Amino acid sequence: MEKLLHRILDKIETLDEKVTNLDTKVTNLDEKVMNLDIKVANLDIKVANLDIKVANLDEKVTNLDEKVTNLDTKVANLDEKVTSLDTKVASLDEKVANLDVKVGILDKRMNSVETTVGAMVPKVDSIDLRLSSVEDNQLMFAAEQSEIRKEVGFYYGSLMKKLDENKTELSSEIKQISTIQKQHQSVLEYLNEKQ
Repeated sequence: MEKLLHRILDKIETLDEKVTNLDTKVTNLDEKVMNLDIKVANLDIKVANLDIKVANLDEKVTNLDEKVTNLDTKVANLDEKVTSLDTKVASLDEKVANLDVKVGILDKRMNSVETTVGAMVPKVDSIDLRLSSVEDNQLMFAAEQSEIRKEVGFYYGSLMKKLDENKTELSSEIKQISTIQKQHQSVLEYLNEKQ
């Protein structure tokens, strides 16, 4: 009977020791669970903060995308304007080239007119010289005619006939000179207008 009691006592002590160990383990496990709960709570806070940051970042990216889209639109509009400007400049260049050709043609014509006028100057000078000579001849003829009238009345009619012929030729030359002077005056007026 006593042995049986000792045996039971031993078992109880052993069981008590096991229960104590189990209690210690449960206590330790409870601490670990509490620590884990704290860590999970902290992690939840971090995740919540991260979610806020990601939301803010998403908003910033959205705004940036809108800005880039607007910038792309502006660049496209600028490209259209530059293309239009390039077309206008090309058209202007073509017009300037055409104008240059026309001015070149006009310059050649003016050179031709200048050459013609230059050629006319000696002719006009020659005509003027001839007129002066004719005037001198007329004076000489008049003097001779006076002498002839005094000296030889017989030749009066013949000299008058020659004088009439000279007057006819002179009238014809004067008409030619008048025509040339009018042409010369027209050319000078044209040149003055161009200047």
